[in-house]
Amino acid sequence: MAISGLKIYDGYLCIKCPYACLQRASLLTHFTNQHKDLSVLPKERYTRGPIQTFFNPIPIRYFRVELPALATKSVFDVFMLEEEPKLNAGLIQPPQHAREVTPLLTCTHWHIHLEGFLASRNAREELHTLVQPPNISDAKPWAAHKSDDTLKEYGRVLYNLASSTMTAYQGHESGYTFPLTREMQSAGSNLSNALNASNTDDLNAYHRWVYPFLSHDSGPKESNKWSMVIECWLAIYHMNPEGHWASPTDITPVLAKLKYIMRGSTLFEAYRIVGGNLEQLHQTLEALCLQNLSPGSFTPFNTVSEYQRFISALALNQPGAPSCSMSADASKVSYKDKTLDLTTWKMGMRGMYKEAHDIISELCLGASFSVDLPASLVDDMSNTVYGYSWLELAKEFVDPNALIHHLMSSPDSSPCMLDASQKIVWNHQYTRAFLIKSARLVNLLAMLHHIVPGQPSRIAELCDFKIRNGMRGRNIFISHGEDWLITRRVKSETLMNGE
Repeated sequence: MAISGLKIYDGYLCIKCPYACLQRASLLTHFTNQHKDLSVLPKERYTRGPIQTFFNPIPIRYFRVELPALATKSVFDVFMLEEEPKLNAGLIQPPQHAREVTPLLTCTHWHIHLEGFLASRNAREELHTLVQPPNISDAKPWAAHKSDDTLKEYGRVLYNLASSTMTAYQGHESGYTFPLTREMQSAGSNLSNALNASNTDDLNAYHRWVYPFLSHDSGPKESNKWSMVIECWLAIYHMNPEGHWASPTDITPVLAKLKYIMRGSTLFEAYRIVGGNLEQLHQTLEALCLQNLSPGSFTPFNTVSEYQRFISALALNQPGAPSCSMSADASKVSYKDKTLDLTTWKMGMRGMYKEAHDIISELCLGASFSVDLPASLVDDMSNTVYGYSWLELAKEFVDPNALIHHLMSSPDSSPCMLDASQKIVWNHQYTRAFLIKSARLVNLLAMLHHIVPGQPSRIAELCDFKIRNGMRGRNIFISHGEDWLITRRVKSETLMNGE
């Protein structure tokens, strides 16, 4: 039976033991490590069900529970059991405006190519397993170089590319496929046969499989960038299952390694062509370099080079100088050549503050909810995981459902009620009136944010503010008892190539 006072999560339950967890990937890892002797498809290794944990705010161990019968529950209890879990279902909302797309994604279009996988966390996790090839420690045919650290790190990128494309070619549970030509499919069939025959010394079969992904091919067309395998692989490789994308500083090393691998594969191809006739090596290598590495042509090497130049600029970009100034007596503030008289401005702010205070009191039915967060509560500003917010840490000190609980305590003020079958029925008239008042409050708060320290953002930038990470990172942080509102995107972003 569920323990009162502990949050109920929709978790993953192992079919062979009592193990329970919150993430599908954790369950699959557990099953692989603890039930190695069982041959079960990934989607059949678990069931879904309610779980709880005693550890908060960092849950490290979960246990299964049974939900209580709903017949004796209040409308709030039914809401928490049926509706509240839907609010944290791990869905990624597509960008509603071009402002929500980062410079990195504006250049690469990865979010467009993988749009069909982004809406569901399960779909993202399944797709991401495509670029998580078998563990090297298994000493299977996919083992990379193990003696030299540099070769191992560079080889791991090629190893990942070869494994993920082969896995997709043989059929991956996500349903994703790479744009393989007939020649590529033939090479994949030959490599698959060699691996099945445990012929791990057939280096030519391996080279014929990966070389077309790294060299010029007549199939891909400039009008369709996704006809190039390396483009598709980069998009998947740098998509995180949590929903965010790798940072520019994490992407540039991969691009540099790919360029090194492309040069090396071109050299190996030249050796393969000439065989023992080394006198023809220089001439053959020169021809291949002109074909694969020559600037201006539509090749994987040039595609990676263009990405590297742009993304390196993102990684190295520095913020510009401030454009605000203030008079010596602090009575006037200027933005570029525009000046604001603070005396008149303060009067308007006081009026809006009073109106906002009255609306908040009306929406809360006169109730006052104390928010007493300790100064020791510090946000991890570097956390870019989709959906993360410092609100997760604050749950230990503040009840996040206090307002909805208070509203539902009275039938006259509740936004919903229970029908005869104990199902929630929403009061649409009440909800619409509540949203209209909330919209007015949001407009007032958008203006009132100008009274906080620091340079205020433009209204178009403020509308994009988030308290949780989205496709772009959040803008509202807390640190040592102070709230921080950070403007991450400005009008000149496109010219600056960075936030």
